[in-house]
Amino acid sequence: MQEKFIYMIVSVFVITVLFGILIWWQLGRVQKRALEAKKKKEIYLEQMQKKQE
Repeated sequence: MQEKFIYMIVSVFVITVLFGILIWWQLGRVQKRALEAKKKKEIYLEQMQKKQE
């Protein structure tokens, strides 16, 4: 009985660590996309300012 409980605790810990890695990886991807979108926005705003002048 005690051995099964330890297996359950270890499996929950491993799953939690895997989810943490997955979230960390996804945040990195989102950060790259956000940076690209910010650069595109800045370029677009610069073009709009040049057209208004």
